[in-house]
Amino acid sequence: MKKKILDAFYAYEENENKEGVRNNTAAISIPMTIISNMLHSRGKHIYEEYDVTQAEIDVLVALHIYKEGLTASEVSERLVFSSGGISKVVTKLEFKKLIYKKDSKEDKRSSLLYLEERGRRIVVECFPLFQKNDDYFYDILNDTEKEILEKAFKKILYSIAEEKEK
Repeated sequence: MKKKILDAFYAYEENENKEGVRNNTAAISIPMTIISNMLHSRGKHIYEEYDVTQAEIDVLVALHIYKEGLTASEVSERLVFSSGGISKVVTKLEFKKLIYKKDSKEDKRSSLLYLEERGRRIVVECFPLFQKNDDYFYDILNDTEKEILEKAFKKILYSIAEEKEK
């Protein structure tokens, strides 16, 4: 992304549009989307090196963070996947021998997902690489700015979660 494109975007955002209403959300949403896309793009070599997709690493990380023994639906809730989407990812991860399923003792209709040793190793090895990738973008912020950003995202995410629970 070139600086002159950003200059034009922010100049437009700072000026009122024809209706006299400034769209503050675009000044937040568009940069968030750009940053997200750039984070993914810069991390692409990591996915390729470990032969996983972003969706696959997301599932592996979810099992690592939230503890293993989750159903596909529980993983889906944590990652905002559709039920069809999570099924495809789980099938691929099983085929790659990165996770395995085990029948639930409480509900015989459900299977619980667990990390294979290779899946666990990928998460442990990839996490610092993704952290370094993230640092590239966020190191420009001081600690106070990072804290404000973290609190703002946390507030938005909890608001969304509470809305879904209604």
